[in-house]
Amino acid sequence: MTTRARRETTQGIPIWCRARDGYWRADFRRNAHVGGGRESLGTKDRTEAEKRVGERLRELARLEKDASLERGGDRRLDEFAKAHLRAKHNEVGSAKTIRNNDRALRYLIDFMRENAKVSDAKLSDVDVAALEAFRDHRLQQVSAATVNQEMAAVSSMLQRAVRQKVVSRNEARHTRSAREVLVEREWLEIHEGVALLEAAADLEGSARSRAYPHLHALLATFLLTGGRRLEVMGLNVQDIDFERRADGHGRVHVRPNEWRGLGTGIKSEPSIRSVPLWPQLRRVLREHLRRTGSTSGLLFPSHLASGMLDDIRHALATAADKAEIAKRVTHHALRHTYTAVRLQTVDAGEAVALYTVARELGHSGTKQIERSYGHVLERRVRLSEVRFESADVIDLASRRRGAKGA
Repeated sequence: MTTRARRETTQGIPIWCRARDGYWRADFRRNAHVGGGRESLGTKDRTEAEKRVGERLRELARLEKDASLERGGDRRLDEFAKAHLRAKHNEVGSAKTIRNNDRALRYLIDFMRENAKVSDAKLSDVDVAALEAFRDHRLQQVSAATVNQEMAAVSSMLQRAVRQKVVSRNEARHTRSAREVLVEREWLEIHEGVALLEAAADLEGSARSRAYPHLHALLATFLLTGGRRLEVMGLNVQDIDFERRADGHGRVHVRPNEWRGLGTGIKSEPSIRSVPLWPQLRRVLREHLRRTGSTSGLLFPSHLASGMLDDIRHALATAADKAEIAKRVTHHALRHTYTAVRLQTVDAGEAVALYTVARELGHSGTKQIERSYGHVLERRVRLSEVRFESADVIDLASRRRGAKGA
């Protein structure tokens, strides 16, 4: 029995049917620059195969239009990134790869907008200097291995831009790889955390309160869980477990839900975890739920739409200014603050284990904590719990003075 393919042409595209499996295939390599190739049409029916060729041609034409809007000229970074991801989806077919690439390119776009101060960055703005600054910026937040994965995603996008003659060379290939360095994270001291929460409460109670929905409870949750941005914003009411365990605390559960699934709002499997519901946060969230009357759905819903809060950077910056905090206060700085304070607590009378803290942060190991919080590990002050309350500021200062005198 022969396995020779029966070749035909439809709409100018070569198609063939392999006798050994009966499936029709098509050759879209004339559109290789936007993801076309030799592809299975997923059907054994000749008529259906022709229909799918037409659908694929229309899709490739749309990608071609996206790619050729300014071919030979500069392109906006965000627009080209979207077109690149659509084309890459047809090339690799892996949802995980596309999600990881999308996340890396979003980080780059945000960096160019916020740090490089380029509001509408073009591909030509992504030069070696910008990429090295982006690399070093990300090294302050994640491991070198993660940064190099993100740089590989950027390189893939720039290589497509080279093929389409939008840029002359792939600048990422001329940027040195990230290397592990000892990085001291910047976090808030306890008195700064107290001031931030008090400022948030004042803003929430002001005449402009609609601009700062749930701000006090939201920032308290960031400070008292160490959660990432989407992890906290995507919390459901059901994720807050007020029932006390053997350690005397309830739990805040970080897990996939309808608002943010694994790979988007939840970074990875180790990120599915529970964090102690510290007494201060217990009180804050009970009052928050009493005031809102919520029994289900998002813990911090947006007042503008029926969904998650999108961006509170302006509100966070306003609260930091009102609290007269000179440091740059970001979502990640609040995560670092939780880590720094948690490392100073005790567990069953002993210094809390690094692995315990790592698991609460959603890390699979302790390497990043050891690399980034050496100063805290050297001068640990033993606290009974994580909290940011006015009464603790004076008490903590006196305890530190006593420790120095000893």
